[in-house]
Order: sequence, then structure tokens, then C-alpha cells
Amino acid sequence: MLQVVAIVYLLTSVWVAAGVAAAIVVVAFAVRSLSRASEKVDQIFDEELHRR
Repeated sequence: MLQVVAIVYLLTSVWVAAGVAAAIVVVAFAVRSLSRASEKVDQIFDEELHRR
């Protein structure tokens, strides 16, 4: 029973929620940055390949 209470406390802890939220923000920022970088690389390749 004590293990169940500990797991419930851990899952409902404010610190765990803050950590998960911070991780989600970091992942979303990384995905957005990589997406923009990918678009920029595609644009550069298109410009360079069409010049030749």
C-alpha cells in the first residue's frame, strides 16, 4: 500500500509536473529549430542547384 501511495505522490508532484512541462518546451523548441534549419538548407540547395 505504501508503494502505491508513493507512486501516486510522485505522479502528482508539482516538481514532476514542472519537469515534464520543461521537457516538453525544450523538445518543442528543438523540433521548431530543426524544422527551420531544414527549410533553410532546402532553400540553399535549391538556389545552388538551379544556378548550375
